[in-house]
Amino acid sequence: MQLSDLSSRILDNPLPVIISTHQNPDGDALGSEIALAHCLKKLGKEVILVNQDRVPTAFKFLEEYERIKSTPEIISVPEKAQVIIADTHDIDTTGSDIKELLAAVK
Repeated sequence: MQLSDLSSRILDNPLPVIISTHQNPDGDALGSEIALAHCLKKLGKEVILVNQDRVPTAFKFLEEYERIKSTPEIISVPEKAQVIIADTHDIDTTGSDIKELLAAVK
């Protein structure tokens, strides 16, 4: 699949987008999530940022870091959503709470 095809599938789909990353997120992971969320919101998408772990204090200088919720802070997620896992090649690195949360999303 080409990037343009993937972009179209995300943008043309009315469902919200959940963005997550690996456990113990570093600056690259958090920056990737925030940047992607920013772009998608500018294009009119509803975006939910959720990670297994809270944002480490060292990265609270990042703009909009407070939009990233940890799994204990999430009350619910949409029953249907698109999911993007940033800065990792393996969903297993997201953590058991995220995997469980995303298993409920269709």
